[in-house]
Amino acid sequence: EYDLTYLTGIQITTYDVGQHYGWHADYGASDNKGHTRKLSATLLVNDPSEYEGGNLEFIDYHGGTFSAPKTKGTMIIFDSRIPHRVTPVTKGKRISLVAWMLGPKLR
Repeated sequence: EYDLTYLTGIQITTYDVGQHYGWHADYGASDNKGHTRKLSATLLVNDPSEYEGGNLEFIDYHGGTFSAPKTKGTMIIFDSRIPHRVTPVTKGKRISLVAWMLGPKLR
């Protein structure tokens, strides 16, 4: 029941040592004013043995956190309203693909 219209282009995201992405939500961010991000997707490109840190984490409304599985080739699709982050990479490089599915604003 997300009423999706299209998928944005796929973005390659790399994190080198010390890089991270703080807590945020993707919902609402769109260049197309008639549409909004509703679902977010990320796919881990490299093997987790190639880097340390760089965990994709989600937070629930009670402050509990959950780390997504670090499995090469696994796509994680989640509601764009869910706060998430990528923790700092401490060794190597983390590479992922990200995309967003958009549709008309929620009613």
